[in-house]
Amino acid sequence: MPQKRKKPALTERGEKNRAKIQKQNKRKDSEYRDEELSRDNSSRRARRSDPEYLTTENSRNLSSLRARRSNPEYQQNELQRNNSSRRARRSDPEYLTTENSRDLRSLRARRSDPEYQQEELERNNSSRRARRSDPEYLTTENSRNLSSLRARRSDPEYQQEELERNNSSRRARRSNPEYQQNELQRNNSSRRARRSDPEYQQNEIERDNSSRRARREIPTSWNSAVATYEKNIRDGPCHRCYSCDKLIFSTQINMKTNINDMIEKGYPEPYLRALILEELYDSEEYIFCSTCNGYIRSKKFPRFNINNSNLKFPVIPPEFKELNLPWKGK
Repeated sequence: MPQKRKKPALTERGEKNRAKIQKQNKRKDSEYRDEELSRDNSSRRARRSDPEYLTTENSRNLSSLRARRSNPEYQQNELQRNNSSRRARRSDPEYLTTENSRDLRSLRARRSDPEYQQEELERNNSSRRARRSDPEYLTTENSRNLSSLRARRSDPEYQQEELERNNSSRRARRSNPEYQQNELQRNNSSRRARRSDPEYQQNEIERDNSSRRARREIPTSWNSAVATYEKNIRDGPCHRCYSCDKLIFSTQINMKTNINDMIEKGYPEPYLRALILEELYDSEEYIFCSTCNGYIRSKKFPRFNINNSNLKFPVIPPEFKELNLPWKGK
């Protein structure tokens, strides 16, 4: 019986090429492509349910990625792809908010580690030193810091806090005898340097003379003291608080305002009508003593207000007013 002849290897390669071409033709059909993709995904999920296969696949992918990343051209292309993808995702406000929140949580978690804090501090210091070695950057940074400081110092509350911080810091440093000695030497050197300038010397002499003259003009004699007392009596408490009806000196006026300003600050009109003893006029300036002003600023009704304490004096009858006139004999 004659033996069957084996097909040559060339025929096998032809069969493979034919099958490959047939598959390529099938893939031109979108429905076939979708079915094939679904089959591949199902098959991949099934294989990945095996932990051993998953470990092998991860190891294989990692090795392949390392090999590709050893190529500088691939690294550059990957970087560009990642940047483009990141920009596209960050154009979505919702994604940007989620990313910021995630990054903030991650940063807080890392900064809870003292070792990471130290490394971050060293990195920042090195980076800052490198940037500050550029004179142009240094000039820009100084200008930016100066503008920021001016903006903060325009706030009276910040000024007060800064003053308290500086005073506390100065007191702490001056509690060190060595610092005191160094500060004294610095001040003496600075004063000697300034006094070597003839113009500064002249200004200092004029300041001293002015100060000396001002001290000499302080009334020290009995007659000067009496004259000062009589002047103060003559300019007595001639101002009246519109809330408690108390007479006050001009130096005791703690608040002077009008109705429109108080309404703009949120004081209701019924409150103002009960507060002020007289008819309300827009152009009138109303004066309040320090006690009533404290209550008004706290949006409370003054304790000693005439309407509140029933201390308002009754109207003096006309016939009683004549009793205050000096008697004249016939």
